[in-house]
Amino acid sequence: MSTFFKPFALALFLSGTLSVSAQTDSIYYYRNQASKIYRDAYDSLRKSDAYKMAIERWQYHANRSNGYSAFTLYGDLGRANYDVINTGIGQSGFPPLAGPQLRVGMGITTEYHSRTIFEFYFFTIGLFNKSKKGDSSIVSSYNNLLQFNFGYDFIRSNKINIYPYAGFALRNTILNYNQPDQVNNNFTSIVDIVQKEGATYGSKFNLSYQAGVGFDFVISESEKGGGIMLFTRAGTDGIIGSRDFKVKGLKYHTDIQQGGWQCTFGVKLFKRQ
Repeated sequence: MSTFFKPFALALFLSGTLSVSAQTDSIYYYRNQASKIYRDAYDSLRKSDAYKMAIERWQYHANRSNGYSAFTLYGDLGRANYDVINTGIGQSGFPPLAGPQLRVGMGITTEYHSRTIFEFYFFTIGLFNKSKKGDSSIVSSYNNLLQFNFGYDFIRSNKINIYPYAGFALRNTILNYNQPDQVNNNFTSIVDIVQKEGATYGSKFNLSYQAGVGFDFVISESEKGGGIMLFTRAGTDGIIGSRDFKVKGLKYHTDIQQGGWQCTFGVKLFKRQ
């Protein structure tokens, strides 16, 4: 570029830069102005008598409503019968597996203003029942995954709820046998270090069904509609389909009967709708 045109090019560049800068400053300025106007208008609305009255009446009626949403923590105790499998393991010197089965879980609950109740439980995990002989053991448990129940509250009250319910879940039943590995001290290679593996695992999935009656009782509630309620349920938790296991490709008939009766106790951390 010749010396003659350099001043003109510099002036053109500076002009464009200043124009962009001015445009950017204007965007920030008017955006801030718009935000300020919005905040002032919202603050004015919140201070108005009509708004305060509407909020006050809304909280008044919400606190007396039976509708709520809640985070739920619970434990349950259920029937677990191992008569068939106990006959077999007894011949191998194992003491009988014994119930009941203890489980813990968590989920969410919603009661609508129509008094319809929807419960969704992420999981209910069973603690193992165990039969032990020396270093060997047999353990069993059952878990529910993605359980949902529907119910209807017969009591028009914001203090207690009584509701029948029914629902479905994915049931996982576990039956494992564990013993120490038999190790070959005179091994020649990795192939014969372990002569006999010590674990046999059995796991199966079924669709399960739930039905029973639930009871909620509010023990504390704030003026803003949040609180704590205790709940209990009594019912049944059965499976649809076979009770047989597939172990190492073989069919194993155990007839483990779990959940014939089920009692649940827990707490709900709720907020009025």
